[in-house]
Amino acid sequence: QLHCFVFSLLAILANMASSRLLMVAMASLVVIGSQLIGSAVAETPGMIMYFDAQSCPTGWEDFAPAKGRLVVSVTDSSNAGVTVGKPLGDRENRAHTHTYKTTADLPEKEVAAIGCCNDQGAAHNNYPISTSTSQDVSSLPFSQFILCRIVTNTTITPKATARPHSNAGGASGDDSPIVPFGTVAYFDPDVPQCPPSWLPYTESNGRVLVPAYKNGGSIASTAAPLASGEDRTHTHSYDVTFSTTDVSYAGADGCCNTGPAAAGTVHVAGTTDPVSLGLPYIQLLTCQSTSPTFNSSLPAPALVWNSVNCAPGYNISFDIAGRFPVVLPEGGLAGASFGGDSLKPGATGDPTHHHTVSGSVATSAAGVGLASGCCGDGYAAHSTYTYSGPSADTGTDFPYLLAPLCKKQGAQQKRQEKQQDREGRTEETCASHPWPKATPLVPKNASSITASNWSVGAETMDRNFTDFDLWARYLPALGVKHARVQSGWARTQPSKFDSSALAFDWEWLDDIVYGMHKAGVTPWIQTSFGNPGIPGAGSSDVHSPLPSGQQALAAWEAYVAALVSRYASVVSTWEIWNEPNDSKISAEDYAAFAVRTATTIKSVQHNASIWVGALAGVPVSYASDMMAALKSSGPLDWLDAVTYHPYAYNPDSVYDEVAKLRDLVHKAAPNAQIVQGENGAPSVGGGYGALGQHSWTELSQAKWALRRLLGDAARGIPSSLFSMADMCYTGAENHKGLLLVKCPDKTVVRPKMAYHAVQYLTSVFDGAVQPLLHAPRPTMTAPAAGSGRFDTAAPEAFAFEHLPSGAGLLVYWNAETTPSETLSPESTAALKLSFESHNPTLFQQEHVIFCDLLKGLCYQVPDSCWSYDKATNAYEFNNLPAFDSPLLVADSRALQL
Repeated sequence: QLHCFVFSLLAILANMASSRLLMVAMASLVVIGSQLIGSAVAETPGMIMYFDAQSCPTGWEDFAPAKGRLVVSVTDSSNAGVTVGKPLGDRENRAHTHTYKTTADLPEKEVAAIGCCNDQGAAHNNYPISTSTSQDVSSLPFSQFILCRIVTNTTITPKATARPHSNAGGASGDDSPIVPFGTVAYFDPDVPQCPPSWLPYTESNGRVLVPAYKNGGSIASTAAPLASGEDRTHTHSYDVTFSTTDVSYAGADGCCNTGPAAAGTVHVAGTTDPVSLGLPYIQLLTCQSTSPTFNSSLPAPALVWNSVNCAPGYNISFDIAGRFPVVLPEGGLAGASFGGDSLKPGATGDPTHHHTVSGSVATSAAGVGLASGCCGDGYAAHSTYTYSGPSADTGTDFPYLLAPLCKKQGAQQKRQEKQQDREGRTEETCASHPWPKATPLVPKNASSITASNWSVGAETMDRNFTDFDLWARYLPALGVKHARVQSGWARTQPSKFDSSALAFDWEWLDDIVYGMHKAGVTPWIQTSFGNPGIPGAGSSDVHSPLPSGQQALAAWEAYVAALVSRYASVVSTWEIWNEPNDSKISAEDYAAFAVRTATTIKSVQHNASIWVGALAGVPVSYASDMMAALKSSGPLDWLDAVTYHPYAYNPDSVYDEVAKLRDLVHKAAPNAQIVQGENGAPSVGGGYGALGQHSWTELSQAKWALRRLLGDAARGIPSSLFSMADMCYTGAENHKGLLLVKCPDKTVVRPKMAYHAVQYLTSVFDGAVQPLLHAPRPTMTAPAAGSGRFDTAAPEAFAFEHLPSGAGLLVYWNAETTPSETLSPESTAALKLSFESHNPTLFQQEHVIFCDLLKGLCYQVPDSCWSYDKATNAYEFNNLPAFDSPLLVADSRALQL
């Protein structure tokens, strides 16, 4: 009887619960009820929730119908499953435009003359305008998360055959998880009504749930709820002006020719046609749990809406508060934020946006029987006038409901809170990440970056395995300043040409070299491969032998001279051949060929930078023989760099050998550096090329890229990431591209996770940021055994300085193994990062931030979490999260946020 009484009272209160006080009363009753009757479990077949993870946990499955969409809550299950619009792509901030029609009114100004024959003046008229505004985005803030549906042993009864049920509650009898009181969840469109112990969440009907900044119930925006399937539209008013040019007649103004128009300011005004934002959504039944328990058995990564307060053991998700959740698109990065600034706490309006209203007005002539001249002035000249200006700012009118979105606390955070309670000094204690106020890193365009050591691979176009024209538009936004291009002797001088006439087909390479240069990216060219159309000149594939014999070598030298001469105004760095050690070319033969080629290059371009090697792996023995053979030919003052390709499943495992390579190169050629010239990991396993024997994903590829690039940068090594786009080989695919490509047509599907990670990296680590090579390396320690993932791991940590500001940057990661599928840093690691420096201004109060370079999100580090000890000259940063992808602690003066 008590069981029935408690549930009945909960149901009565819930039906009355239009005020927060009643919901608080319900929460209080839960405490009493749970103590008296135990934890009744709310049934959850078909329950759907967001998760802070890249994939759904065990027992849950990806809810595919919602991918790339927002979720609009409905309380009538007959409206569930309705979709509007085309799904978004990964981090797509969809733009829209408006059409508009109006007139430009040029008022009349009479002239005392007949209508002939001077056509310099414009005719008085209402000139029609019909065109479109600029494309612009809504300014709404977004974060994308995977949406998962529970997999249970209970069969969902279809809507058509469902029987009414009581909300009396009780155990479900299936394998449902325990959900806390007040939990708000979505349900599968096939669920006919809110299950037992759930009630419709009426406040959310027709609205998108948006994470709130604090507990205490929900706040609805001022926009009216959406009707089922409504694609809400909006308009903009506009009033843009242009001024006409003045023309004068040798006569007087006055009666009675009314054809001319008066000079002055002309208004182009009106209201645009209504259009929607183009935001796609799916409608899902949304219910709140009345189960009398604060317990939870939901998986740890679950993001749990609550109608009142986060349950014990859960905290508000500050890092995504005020941002509209988008269901993770196919191939998207979970947790990524994009779009506008987060809504303000307690907001009820929505962000505004505007469009550029621009166009032209071509006047018709007003014939006047006067010559131009003094003194009949004030007439508009016959011309084409342009106008441009912003429309009025307009809100999106897209309805939302701010409600607590809760995430389970880590063990370390719970220990801290208990300690804080005991000590009574919460404000002085360093809290664990996630810290509030997440701010996205802003990618930079290559043309806005003055210099950097980053390069991207643009190889294999000499063999038509990838197409520059299909991916060129993605290059500037990547933020690299250099790109490696293979010159393609066989493609440039095909057999159909008469080699003796030195006829070359440069069109394909012109497109690449000059196209990159225009985009702010400087190509460096690898001279290769052989040419089957010339006897003794080898083949066009990657394992071609070197040209041999007088005819082939003469043809090679003529080709190289023509190549350098053509692109000398754009290209100054030339790399000789590719991976000779992998093609069974002896070190001595390669060295002789390199000297011959370098001599040809220098004869054409005296200031050319010559790079040799392009060695497969880090073959120290082969490199030693190569350097000895090069040195035997004479002084190596012409040599600028030795390049190598250190493919390894764990990118951090090669640096001992790299150090040996650098040492032997420096001894033989003191002015030469080493350059990491080609390296990358695939995004799927089993493809063509190096590192194929591993179950790669886009996540592990992105981590691998960050570790390789920062591992090189920290050691002062210029670095090139292979490659820009997936390559369609003959009968095989190489998946090491930053862009996902469809084979065999080579079209780009979308950027991969690694593309965005590299964008975030290049936005921070440009030429103004230099490694502190001679400072002690930072050290990392975990507070106690078993408290974090770094207890048995191999930590990597490095220090940099932003030279213009003097700001410090520290990067660190777990380098123990091949990158894993863990998406987010482990906050329970609670690392201490220490860095010895005599510079007390590298980091300043209120400027220290922590950034996840994988997601491009930065957080303010509380001043209580770091210190500088002048006695020991050491910085110390506490309670840092950690995992196997590079994380950044920096002074914000070094970053563009």
